Amino acid sequence: MREAIVVLGMHRSGTSMVSGMLKIMGLDPGKNLWAPDHANVKGYFENSRLGVFNDELLGMVHATWYDTLSMPDRWWLDEKITAQIGRFSEIIGEEFDATSFLLFKDPRISVLVPFYIMAFEKLNIRPLFIINFRDPSEVAASLRKRNNMAISKSFLLWMDYTLKAEWYTRGQSRIFLRYDHVLANPSVSLKKIFRHFTLNYDLPPAYAKRIGEFVDKELNHHSGLQDAEKECVPEEVKNLYDLVCSLNGKDTNAPETEKVDIIGTAFYSECRFYRGIDDTFEALLQVESTSGKRKTYARPIHAGYNKLEFSIDPKAPVTRIILNPCNQRTGVIIHKAVITSDTGGQSEIFPSYSNADWKEHDGCLVFESETPEINYYLEAPVIVTNVAFSLTYLVFADPVYRFAIEQRNDFITELSNREKESAEQIRKDTREIEDLKPKIQSGLEELDRVKTEHAKKEEEYRQAISFSRGEIETMTALITKNEEAYKAAIESGQSEIRTLTDTLKKLETVYQESVNSRQQEIDLLTRQLEKSESQGRLVIASKQKEIESLSASIAKLDVAYQESIKSGRDKIEQLTRQLAENETRNKHDIKAGEKEIRRMASLVQQTREEMSLALDRKQQELSELHDRLSKQETEFAGVKEGLNRELKKVREEYEQELARFRTMLAEKEYEKAVIMNSYTWKTGKAILTPLQLLRKRD
Repeated sequence: MREAIVVLGMHRSGTSMVSGMLKIMGLDPGKNLWAPDHANVKGYFENSRLGVFNDELLGMVHATWYDTLSMPDRWWLDEKITAQIGRFSEIIGEEFDATSFLLFKDPRISVLVPFYIMAFEKLNIRPLFIINFRDPSEVAASLRKRNNMAISKSFLLWMDYTLKAEWYTRGQSRIFLRYDHVLANPSVSLKKIFRHFTLNYDLPPAYAKRIGEFVDKELNHHSGLQDAEKECVPEEVKNLYDLVCSLNGKDTNAPETEKVDIIGTAFYSECRFYRGIDDTFEALLQVESTSGKRKTYARPIHAGYNKLEFSIDPKAPVTRIILNPCNQRTGVIIHKAVITSDTGGQSEIFPSYSNADWKEHDGCLVFESETPEINYYLEAPVIVTNVAFSLTYLVFADPVYRFAIEQRNDFITELSNREKESAEQIRKDTREIEDLKPKIQSGLEELDRVKTEHAKKEEEYRQAISFSRGEIETMTALITKNEEAYKAAIESGQSEIRTLTDTLKKLETVYQESVNSRQQEIDLLTRQLEKSESQGRLVIASKQKEIESLSASIAKLDVAYQESIKSGRDKIEQLTRQLAENETRNKHDIKAGEKEIRRMASLVQQTREEMSLALDRKQQELSELHDRLSKQETEFAGVKEGLNRELKKVREEYEQELARFRTMLAEKEYEKAVIMNSYTWKTGKAILTPLQLLRKRD
């Protein structure tokens, strides 16, 4: 996301000075800048194309840089305004480098911030707002010198620019800068900007020196108004200036924004009051009955499209409907007006007359009077239950005169353009006529030539016809003569035809006889052919029987083959089932063997543990006996031999018990070996024989 610093503030508030400092630090204000002049000798550092664009935006809402108080509510949502984002994007693309840190500066942006925020969101640009402010009395003195502007007008503009800059930038990254503090110490002010926006900018001594040379304190010629004029500064202006002074170098907090809201609400309310404008706009409908009495109904209205419906008390027939479209001067387009009768029928009504000062060809009515009125006379009295209007309000209050002038200028321009187009069309038609004259003359000459040739040919045709008549008479005589010779030739030809006819009949008789003879031969051959065909059929029938016999044999073989295949499949399935059953039984035997092995292993382990416990007890007893014998060895020397014999006896018993246990263990091992040998036979895995097991244990 790109970043851009946007410098806001009232005209003559030091916005050019701050922008010049930022340009020295490397920010990009664009390619085309307004040139310096006597009012700003250091330069404006303001993009000229954006300046023209901003003026045009203001014009679309019937405002100028010096008259912004009457801009409509939520003007930036108008379609004609949002449609300008594309053009704004084109200017940005053409004026600024693709990677630069953008710098926008124009005091007009203070009242156009909502449009710029919408455009920045579309272009993925993060704006950082600097709100410059200066003592309003110094601003007024500067504007009086430059534009001869009234002091009170300057105060109004200062309040409007400052309030809108603060309101519109709430929730955005912003910082307030006081003009005289920047003028006194520009380097410190720059550091405040960079620190507040957390920008990674240093201020080396070389740059600090350039900025110090750029900010010329001698150019601050306007220290304010005279003492008598300062006494006329409104209280709201003083309060707002004191409040923004407390914000120098930082942003607002909640209590401060509340104070701004209080000052702004009072300021705009007083502005409307002293200009005779209500806080809200409304339309008034007057319904006049046959008795001449009127009833009135009011509805609130707003800029843009409105659909107003008035429910009427149907007590008496209505003869006239009067619409006061606004309680101020206005420009309005009435799309449709419909009344509903007590029977439910609807009909559209059209204005009979109005006190509009101007009517456009598109139906727009411009009322420069503060009591606009449109009258609708009904063709016949009717009881009305509802009146509905569809209309679009284009402008309210003070800007109406500018709107009217624009409309008139547009109409005059359109007429002028039409006149130019008509004159150009006349000139074009005249040139075409001049171009056609030689062609017409040439065509007339060609027509005369064709007429002459036609007359000559007509004379030649007459002569040819006269000559042809003599030839026709000669030919007629010749035809008559030839006709007689033709008749004689016909008679001669008919005689020859009769002779040829007789000859033809004779030839026909001979031909018929020849045909009959041939027919007899054909009949004989046919009979012979039928006889041969009968014999062939017999042969074919015999072969057919042989084929059928072979087919039957093949079918039997096929059936036998299919039965053999089926029998083989059945045997395969039977063997498969047997194998599956054997495998199941083997698995069951294996599981049973494994279970028995685990049981035997558990029993052996248990026996071993018992023998170990018995051995431990015997060893403990021997130890105890040994101790007693050692203690009493001197005292019981004679008894020692008897005890040794007892000990020997005990050892023998132990050996016998151990031998018995070993025999029992061998038997268990043998049973285990038998089970494992059975497992070996089934699984093919080798195990130790009982003898090997015994040897291994010994």
